[in-house]
Amino acid sequence: MTDSAQQSRRALSGQLRDIRKDAGLTARALAHAHGWPPSKVSKLEHGNQTPSEADIRAWCSSCGAGAQAADLIAALRNLQAAYIEIKRMRLPHRQRQSIVWESETSLMRWYEPFLVPGLLQTPAYAQAVLSRALDFFHNSHEDLEPVLAARMERQQVLYRGDHRFNFVIAEQVLHTTVGNDDVMVGQLDRLLIAMVLPRVVLGIELSG
Repeated sequence: MTDSAQQSRRALSGQLRDIRKDAGLTARALAHAHGWPPSKVSKLEHGNQTPSEADIRAWCSSCGAGAQAADLIAALRNLQAAYIEIKRMRLPHRQRQSIVWESETSLMRWYEPFLVPGLLQTPAYAQAVLSRALDFFHNSHEDLEPVLAARMERQQVLYRGDHRFNFVIAEQVLHTTVGNDDVMVGQLDRLLIAMVLPRVVLGIELSG
């Protein structure tokens, strides 16, 4: 598991543990409140089991920390979204199908609340997202290279034909570090370039 993935798992499990301790609840009491096996709380707090969104909501609710649930769920969804794409793109026909669909569509619209849209990702950003998802869900990297190559190939649709693209991304996407600072500098530069492409409209949904 890479350092970034370890940090992701530790951060999530550590936050859950801190929330429980701050609430003054024992692991047994929390498990009993939701009918969970006592071992489930231990596994979640040590990063040996990935929580579901329902687990996070229930955990935060019982600990009087409902306001923290949204941020924890957002972090989990980032990784889940990348992992789902990896599973889909493992199939050669799925890769070809996506390329065909996008080449035949005149107007494409995207809204992304968590990550930069795939068609606008740099190779380094895409690799960091996909690698982190594979590590988080304890999967090997053998499929990473072909999936990354397929994602980069799909970006050619930005420069071919008469397609138009409308992207809206949430402000938090710009503040969420993926990979490291160098990766983010490159990715932000890529977004600035995309904004001047004649066929691309890129908007930012401001928070608050």
